[in-house]
Amino acid sequence: MTDVNESVTRLAEPFHVTLTKNTKGYSWEISIHGSDLVDMKRIIRETNESMRKEYGDSQ
Repeated sequence: MTDVNESVTRLAEPFHVTLTKNTKGYSWEISIHGSDLVDMKRIIRETNESMRKEYGDSQ
């Protein structure tokens, strides 16, 4: 089994995505820190949708 880890950082807000390849495909973890909950939820939603399109559904 080969693990692939990628991280992305946005300079405006601390933002991190860890992508892992496993036997069932890919999974990811999204971490974000900030003070605007509405904006953080939007970023998480957009990031998760982008990851699903690129790497398939993690479920």
